[in-house]
Amino acid sequence: MPLIQMNALMGHVRDVPLAALLELDLPAEAKARTIRAFNKLLWVQNDLVVRHYARN
Repeated sequence: MPLIQMNALMGHVRDVPLAALLELDLPAEAKARTIRAFNKLLWVQNDLVVRHYARN
């Protein structure tokens, strides 16, 4: 699978859980912490994907 499709998939993977999270009845601080943690996880995952597909 080419990198462009992987990036599109990562965007979808990010959007779906975040949309569900925003609909939950949680305190604003808890939502903010969860969103920040999830984004950090996806940044690491995206970095690993890019390293896998990068050609040296």
